[in-house]
Amino acid sequence: YMRIVAFSPDGTRVCSASYAKLVKSWDAETGAEICGSPAYITFSPDGTRFVSGWSDQQLLTILDAGTGAKMCTLAGHSYRDGKVWFSRNGKRV
Repeated sequence: YMRIVAFSPDGTRVCSASYAKLVKSWDAETGAEICGSPAYITFSPDGTRFVSGWSDQQLLTILDAGTGAKMCTLAGHSYRDGKVWFSRNGKRV
């Protein structure tokens, strides 16, 4: 079952997170899967990146929203409610 679904700001991509801790990204027009990854997600304000992670693993991963390529992993974070955001200017997570 899906836990959350988010559209990119330009509406071209969709990301979803399931209760099974799986995050996937699709092309909104074709439905083609772009990538899959761990559990909590949000898009950057410009829609070029998204961040995903698992609170129990204290990891956040920033991915390219167009290709699904991993840009970086941030370790040691302790966000308890499982929510993560980019700053308004997209420079901080």
